[in-house]
Amino acid sequence: MSDFKDRLSKTQQRRPTRGDSSSRKRFQGIFDKIEYSKKNRRRFVGKWLEVRTHSVGPQNFGDGRGQPGLLNPASHDKQTEGYVPKLINCGAWDIERQDWKKGCFNYENKHQNQSECAKHCVVCKLNYVANCNKRIDGIDEAEKKKWDLISQRSYPRTSYKWNCINRDDPYVELQAEDGTKQKVLGLKVLSLGIQVWDAIEAIMYQYGDSDTEPLNIADPQNGLDIIISKEKKSGNRTDYGAEALSQKNPNGPGFIVAPSPLTEEESALVPHDMKILLGKAVEQSKVRAALLPEYLEVIEAWEEEAGIDPSASTGATSIRVAAPQKVEEDEPSLDEPSLDEPSLDDDTPSLDDDENPACFGAYEKNNAQCEVCPVSEKCNQQTGKA
Repeated sequence: MSDFKDRLSKTQQRRPTRGDSSSRKRFQGIFDKIEYSKKNRRRFVGKWLEVRTHSVGPQNFGDGRGQPGLLNPASHDKQTEGYVPKLINCGAWDIERQDWKKGCFNYENKHQNQSECAKHCVVCKLNYVANCNKRIDGIDEAEKKKWDLISQRSYPRTSYKWNCINRDDPYVELQAEDGTKQKVLGLKVLSLGIQVWDAIEAIMYQYGDSDTEPLNIADPQNGLDIIISKEKKSGNRTDYGAEALSQKNPNGPGFIVAPSPLTEEESALVPHDMKILLGKAVEQSKVRAALLPEYLEVIEAWEEEAGIDPSASTGATSIRVAAPQKVEEDEPSLDEPSLDEPSLDDDTPSLDDDENPACFGAYEKNNAQCEVCPVSEKCNQQTGKA
């Protein structure tokens, strides 16, 4: 089995059921977005990054509606010691290994094990307790609705980050050490939600060698340009779609889909290390301390009843762990948010754009990894390397 096919197979199983190193320089404008009512043309490069995140801050759906966050609003103030971003990586997801942490997923039965996730992630623990409580026999509708809402707010969202060439705007801004800026050809990082990922995955199989051998649409020579659509629908919903770019058939009537090989200049572009840009660890102890009292009480009551030591899940989200093992199947699985509830926009960045990456201060001055980092200059100044 090819590496591409193996990675795609694992992604499918986990899917929820619904330059010159001698000078300092940085790139700006590397986070790409899909625009509404437009044919967004993209050419993907390299490997995608699978991400699980929790939205713990308040949400605004743009039409006067919204919902409060899970944490004390003061915790989102960057000046406070216990600062927590509004969007955080799920503590049960190992972003380095691109897999769930030990015991969190049973690949044989494609089953999510929430009680294991709860050992690694405070928000997953809240989600697990909510899903258990809403299944209690004899629970009244008001109580069930309360637990349903908590479950939806604490659910880990799935997205896929991929380096791409934005055919509509293929340039990024390069800022040199002396402060001068110029537009240069560069890769951008695009965030894909479940709906558009499904459409792109269908393209992989549609144009693959067979029904079981998907096409690597990011292949330098045989990859395809993809057209992504984004349209507003009634009820504050957003509809995404994707199709392979077609062109006039040079040998006859109609249109055909043909490979879009990278040029020599495009092939020389260095992909952004998305694990560094988006893999910042958030200490679970900070998340727990910032929980609103009503949610912390829910967790503490469950821990007391279950005889669980709360300190068992206060580590950082970046711990490397062993591969998943077989677990019992009689636990409630993660529930998708109900379709009548608005969810986060699919192209929301996983972390705040101005957040420091996980490697902040770790590399020596002028390390090649720093060339494509948008905060390299800030890193040099704040860590004494300037």
